Amino acid sequence: MVKFLLPALLMLPLTGLVAETAIDQSTLGSLQNSTVKTTTVEDQSKVWNINPDEWTRYQQIMQGQGKYLWKDLDPITVLGLNARSDSERYRYAEKLAIQEFENTQKIILLDRAYNDAFNKLYGKLPIVDTSKLNIGRAKASLLSVPESQVKVEFGDRYIVFASTKCSDCNKMIKEILSSLELGVSVDIHFKDDSRQAITQWAAKQGISPESVEVGTITLNPDSALYAQFGQPALPSLYYYNKSTDMVNEIR
Repeated sequence: MVKFLLPALLMLPLTGLVAETAIDQSTLGSLQNSTVKTTTVEDQSKVWNINPDEWTRYQQIMQGQGKYLWKDLDPITVLGLNARSDSERYRYAEKLAIQEFENTQKIILLDRAYNDAFNKLYGKLPIVDTSKLNIGRAKASLLSVPESQVKVEFGDRYIVFASTKCSDCNKMIKEILSSLELGVSVDIHFKDDSRQAITQWAAKQGISPESVEVGTITLNPDSALYAQFGQPALPSLYYYNKSTDMVNEIR
């Protein structure tokens, strides 16, 4: 008798259990989705050091004209552009300033560590192996084309041929330094200039000893590159792309 009753008892509630399970899974799914959305908002807002309400306002802006005007901008900049008061605008500007400062410090520390590591690993070998450079001509000036069209990558370098007695050289170098991207370095090669003259020249140009020490700017007297580059006119500007090992003449 028991053998016949047990299967019957197991089968009777089966459909009810399936229905209840489906309802429970649906309800659970809704709860999980709600939890995920809440967590995402909180996580995203923490990344940018803003509160969830600010992140929600940013998303609302980006669903409107923001998706056309500010799709490449970060949330803090977008919120600052759409600030509802002067105090709110200043608060976002302050956040941007802190963010940029902290990022700059990280880049400087990484750049310093990179140069230290390179010197320990390879001694006095040059950072750029000039024997492998492929020198080609660029049709337009890198500094005059829209920034969106310039592929600047960490570790790339400007190569400048200059003289301490050249006013056009000073103008070009100031232009380069004022538009220098983080992680990109400048190698300045001099012709017929003494080390003392170069040191005095660098001080007048506002080149700090710290930037030379960490390798962001290098000063190279009596550079052998001048002959290898075909004795270019002064000033001349080239751009070295680290990933491709290519050099393009810019000016």
